[in-house]
Amino acid sequence: MKSASNFRIAMPEQPAIATNQRRNLILDAVRRLSKTRSWVTQRDLLADLRGQGFDVQKHHVLRDLRALIGIHPELECHTDEDPSGRPRKGVEYGYRWVARDATPETGLSIPEALSLVLVSRYLKQALPATLSGALGKLFERAEATLNLQQKNGVANWSDMVGVVVPAQPMLPPKINPEVIQVVHRALIAGEQFRGVYRNINGEEGERVLHPLGLMVREPSLYLVAVCNGYEDPRIFALHRFSSVKREHLPATRPTGFSLAEYLERQGNFGSGEWILLKARVASKLGRILEETPLGPDQKLSESDCDGWRQLEVRVRDNWQLTLWLLGHCGQIYIVLPDRLREQICLRIESAQGG
Repeated sequence: MKSASNFRIAMPEQPAIATNQRRNLILDAVRRLSKTRSWVTQRDLLADLRGQGFDVQKHHVLRDLRALIGIHPELECHTDEDPSGRPRKGVEYGYRWVARDATPETGLSIPEALSLVLVSRYLKQALPATLSGALGKLFERAEATLNLQQKNGVANWSDMVGVVVPAQPMLPPKINPEVIQVVHRALIAGEQFRGVYRNINGEEGERVLHPLGLMVREPSLYLVAVCNGYEDPRIFALHRFSSVKREHLPATRPTGFSLAEYLERQGNFGSGEWILLKARVASKLGRILEETPLGPDQKLSESDCDGWRQLEVRVRDNWQLTLWLLGHCGQIYIVLPDRLREQICLRIESAQGG
């Protein structure tokens, strides 16, 4: 029995996807290669497709080119034929894309398809609603590109790359689709909106918000916005909005506001202030910190006679730091700041029922 990776065997299982996808890939290759050479040969196309990990044969390329020429007038073919229709003196047929304004629906390379699949899996909820809908077909084509050669080692990248969040896995909360639509449109248009919001204590009230940006912090999606009556930006969980309504009024933006700077300081909650952490760490944790430092100015001493090392580093005072310290109980002893050491001790006592 022949290998399933052979197109003659695989194509009957999904003929439309395989044929159309391969022809899109050929069009894309002709268009790309036409920018660097006068004519693109069948041999060039075969090398390009195989270089992307697709198992195709020369007769597939020739057959598809013949079909594509009849469909796309922008695809030009150069033939130096003799009366019998064969290339004269062994000269290969040449192809090129001659359109300047029109762009064909093209195929995707393996790296492009893999990138889109990862975006779809891990960042899709952060995309603007209008954009994620428009990208739906592109995401499907990316999946089809990888599935087309599922027996091929290169195309199996979608099953070889994953993202692990260094925290306890939690299911994402449900967000009202209308909330997502209105918030995204308000962000894009630079408009304020009115919404009914329930805080962490269960208190509900109506607010007028001036959106500044979105923050993805697994497993939730947050809105950074200025609320009427306040000047400082705040963070709102999108799943806590029960209703929203566009105001069609321009939103105000704090002078000099930078979303990147704000999230670097407040993205993990807490005060976000810089503190100097001094601690003693066990040898195992010390080796981990040598490989993955807490900051660029981290200092680690040599181990003492008991295997402990002195740690000194500037870090942000936030929830993430607290969780990290609690996760390494028994491996770290906080020397300074006193307030942080007392806070961690109280949490440990509380967890033990003390």
